[in-house]
Amino acid sequence: MLIEILHDFVPLLDNAQNIINTYHKNESDFFSKCNFLIEFVQEADDAFGFVDGTFPNYRIGIHELFDRFTNDDKRFITMTLVHELLHIIHADWDENQVAGEEYKLANLAGYFDTLQRRDEAYLKRVRNFRNLSGT
Repeated sequence: MLIEILHDFVPLLDNAQNIINTYHKNESDFFSKCNFLIEFVQEADDAFGFVDGTFPNYRIGIHELFDRFTNDDKRFITMTLVHELLHIIHADWDENQVAGEEYKLANLAGYFDTLQRRDEAYLKRVRNFRNLSGT
């Protein structure tokens, strides 16, 4: 598995894959064949992240509002990676199915409060960013 990174995403991707392998379905063989490019991006619009690509090469963008790498941001990024990995392994699922499974896995893995705090932090940072940019 190749992981090209701009920041230290490796342990966060490992955590996300472990959550899926433990609480959803063991996809370790699939993940071992994938190449990931993970980076912070501005183009995520109103999303926490996105995934692009086809097997075995995937680009995962994480919204730059989580680029501080605080302990909270690391947990936010981990669950965003879980969400995007679910999109990869269940390409036929719609957003509601992925989000529902993300919340279930977050609860099982002890990250449920993280999703609530991620939503709050995102809205607060977007509001602060807009205030600073004058929009």
